Amino acid sequence: MFILFFPAALCIYIVRDGVFHKIILEVISFSKPLFFLLLFHFVYIHRVYFKKKLDKIILITLFTYSIPIFFSSFTGIGLYVYEAFYSATKSFFYGNNVTSITGLTLSIYYAYKLRTGKINYLYYSLAFVALFLSGGKIILTVPLLTLLIYLYTGNSSRLRMVVISFGLLVVSTLFISGAFSPGFFINNSFTNRYFTRAFREGLTEYDIRQRINILPLRLYSYASITRASRANNAINQILREPENIFFGYGIYIDSQISGNKYTVEMDIIDMLYYYGIIGFLLIYIPIFKIIIPLIIRRNTGMNAMVIYLIFIYSSLAGHVLTTPMAGSLFALFLGLGSNFRGVTDMVTPRNAPSNS
Repeated sequence: MFILFFPAALCIYIVRDGVFHKIILEVISFSKPLFFLLLFHFVYIHRVYFKKKLDKIILITLFTYSIPIFFSSFTGIGLYVYEAFYSATKSFFYGNNVTSITGLTLSIYYAYKLRTGKINYLYYSLAFVALFLSGGKIILTVPLLTLLIYLYTGNSSRLRMVVISFGLLVVSTLFISGAFSPGFFINNSFTNRYFTRAFREGLTEYDIRQRINILPLRLYSYASITRASRANNAINQILREPENIFFGYGIYIDSQISGNKYTVEMDIIDMLYYYGIIGFLLIYIPIFKIIIPLIIRRNTGMNAMVIYLIFIYSSLAGHVLTTPMAGSLFALFLGLGSNFRGVTDMVTPRNAPSNS
């Protein structure tokens, strides 16, 4: 259905804007979500095979991801990002969001496997350090997620789990409220690089608007940079021109009305803006058909948690569905994310190591 949709949408873009020289680029842009959907479907219909090969696939991905980042960091060869704020490498990978979500996925995957073999501590460390070197702020959530995973997949008593969970909640609340000394939690080499970027974002806002704006220093604004504002602009743009709601604006074809200035870097908004309601539904209905049943069943197994995290990251930070590396991981876990006869549920039982 998506294959049938994009020629019609492409014709509408051309008639509307009269732009022919970017047709090839627009065809390429349509091929990216199409690749994601085809791979998702392929994994789904061959999920017994991919379930057996999952460990090997993830291990190959780990080495393909981490070794180039280590090499670039030590030699200085490769692509660098955020050089105005701190030194972070993405090696030969195109987007930093891609390296961030890949590192997060690998870290969470091996966090679930820490109890199943000592070698997984090495694999987890490779993923974690590579993610740190790539400069993704998402790394700040990994230690907490790892602790929770390690706690709730072990044989800890219910009382101990409740006490530790309550303690984590109290500590997090005090940290967010600013009750702790900034020198203890913030003024250190691990977090300094990330908050320096937030401070620079505030200065940039001052240069543009000639006013002091501390919003980038707040938790949500810091995490989303300017995406929340761009998402609001993109949605308002669509609502102001209802004739474009169904087919969207495309990615590379420069609309005479809006161009691509409302690229939000939040997939759930970008897909609506680029491809309209029709394209959005064709892309997201298959995703929701996997995620919603997992939520209804309150599935907290490894595969389910990876799916939740990738989907949340995709919705808040973007560049997942349209990038081969991140999109391939998402398609892989989505294809394995449904129950079917012959394969056990994706929930990881306690005291029972599993490859699921």
